[in-house]
Amino acid sequence: MDKLSVVIIGIFLLLMSVEDVKSRQIKVRHFTLLLPIALGCCVFNYRFGLIDKTDILVSLVVVGVVGLFSLLSKGMGRADVLLLFILGMVFGGEILVFGMLISFGLIYCAAMMLLVRKKLKRTTTFPYIPFLSVGMLLAVTKTLV
Repeated sequence: MDKLSVVIIGIFLLLMSVEDVKSRQIKVRHFTLLLPIALGCCVFNYRFGLIDKTDILVSLVVVGVVGLFSLLSKGMGRADVLLLFILGMVFGGEILVFGMLISFGLIYCAAMMLLVRKKLKRTTTFPYIPFLSVGMLLAVTKTLV
């Protein structure tokens, strides 16, 4: 994966994280800007052998399962699933799954800390994109080093 893709997607993730924390909604305009950039990164990464068909297929399957889970429950929003799709296109399945696992672990830790402090209610929700951003940053960093 090229470092330019990481920087560009990282900037968008940072902006989306701030917006997700503030308003708990992501504006469509972010995706209208991000989708063509991500598609270009995907083509570039595929063309130069940085990701392969298997990576793309794995990411599509993962996003499909998460999207189905999102429809059946109210755990994730549509913006979260769309962002996972975009990240899968750019970084491939292995990094996507690794980043998601890290993000779920981070959410679990945050929930446990709040539960211990008795500041967590049963209806408390967390904005997912900041946790996903950190998880993807760690996953990408692992592959770049």
